[in-house]
Order: sequence, then C-alpha cells, then structure tokens
Amino acid sequence: MAASETLQFMAKVKSGLIDYFTERLDIENSALETYNKLGPIQGSELPDDVKRMREIQAILLRDRVNELNKHIAVIKRIFPDA
Repeated sequence: MAASETLQFMAKVKSGLIDYFTERLDIENSALETYNKLGPIQGSELPDDVKRMREIQAILLRDRVNELNKHIAVIKRIFPDA
C-alpha cells in the first residue's frame, strides 16, 4: 500500500469512527435530555430506591456523554485528514 493509499484508508477509518461515536453521542444526549426534562422526582410518589436509581442513571449518562466527547476529540487529533 502506498503512503497516499494508507492516508486515505486512515481518513476513512477516522470518518467511520467519528460517525459512530457521534451517533452514540446523539443517543446518549437524547436519553439525558429526557432525564433533565423530568427533573428531580419530588414527593413520595416513588420509593427512595427508584429515585436513587434514576439519579445514578442520569450521572452515568452524563459520564458517557463526556467520554464520547473525549473519544471524538482524540480521534480527530490522532488520525490524519486525507
């Protein structure tokens, strides 16, 4: 494989990875938006365990969004453009 072919291949890989991670980021952001719209659960309509589980899930979603943003940034820096 010539150098230019290698660079083109790496650019395709970069594009595919960024597309994948961007799709995952959209999914996670959508789920996080749902949690944010619902807001904290007030009152006693749900048991404390359910409230705690929802809070933990929201924290995990925020963490996934942060990690995906980091992955996208790293891929953009590491892989060359064609």
